[in-house]
Amino acid sequence: MSVYDKYIWSNLNLQVVKMVSTNKIISNHSYLIKKLIYKSNYMGCKENDIIFGRFAKHNLEQMDAEELLLYAKLLEYNDADLLSWITGEAKPDEEFELLIHKIKKYTEAQYV
Repeated sequence: MSVYDKYIWSNLNLQVVKMVSTNKIISNHSYLIKKLIYKSNYMGCKENDIIFGRFAKHNLEQMDAEELLLYAKLLEYNDADLLSWITGEAKPDEEFELLIHKIKKYTEAQYV
């Protein structure tokens, strides 16, 4: 079992979903993306909901498994830390610097 699979099964309790109407199987990857988009839109702090929700909606599909897991790990941090990282009030943890930069760049392109 890969790290990707372990994270999915342990932290997000995901399963392969079988759609009754079409009998298609949705992969863990696409289901993870849907869960992350949902979580990004309902974080608690309205500012983060807007920033992370729109970023997730437009960017998660292009991310590979490793980036998705990093994004999922990022969402585990509290709202105040995330907002301070995005606004530049605090420096993000080293592992998240590139991802925070991508989110900031995307947000600035949308609103500036």
